[in-house]
Amino acid sequence: AVVSTQSTGRRDQCEDWNCDTDLEFGMHENYAYYRNCKNRNRNEGLFTADQNLNRDDARSTRQNPNGQRRGYECPEERDYYPYWGPTPWMDIAIISNNASVARCEYYKTNSENVLGRFYCKYPDTYFLHKEITNRNIKDIPITKEECENTNLGTDGNGNQYESPQWVQADPFGIPAPECIDADWSRDNHNGNGIDGFPLSYNWTVPSHTISDNCALRLRYNIT
Repeated sequence: AVVSTQSTGRRDQCEDWNCDTDLEFGMHENYAYYRNCKNRNRNEGLFTADQNLNRDDARSTRQNPNGQRRGYECPEERDYYPYWGPTPWMDIAIISNNASVARCEYYKTNSENVLGRFYCKYPDTYFLHKEITNRNIKDIPITKEECENTNLGTDGNGNQYESPQWVQADPFGIPAPECIDADWSRDNHNGNGIDGFPLSYNWTVPSHTISDNCALRLRYNIT
């Protein structure tokens, strides 16, 4: 994920108010993605084990209960798949120790490659004004009903902000990811397979990913 020269991830502390160009290292997610994450309500239906989550937004998860920031990634999206909100990540493959027909069908049909994501869209002017005046942003709902019933109030001049809209982001429009069984490996061990060689996945880079810059993300989830 992005590592900005600013440790807080706040726009008013980035050069020229642009946290997408004020960088020290490589960039994956952008600032707007993280801003939405830190202001979006946490999905309280997720499994959190015995962890006490210290935030009520999408930064706190079972694996990140304190909401620690790592670049501009969204911990809730990172830890749960398939995620229900729009993301910048295209799916390549799901490799599972239980790649049943039903499970693979679920993963493939719900991948953002082929299925768009609904979300609550706040007007850009609302975010800009709140950041300029350093005021709190109203929590972003994750349901249609709550979104359409949210009143953003007025700006400093008494003008009513536009109402939030429940909209659907387009899918990436690429084939669904491959879903296959994982080769045998020792439990809780990322390493060699039964033949003594490292586990691997052969991927042919598709033409739609050709770019001057790209990022490849590998996620390892234990349930």
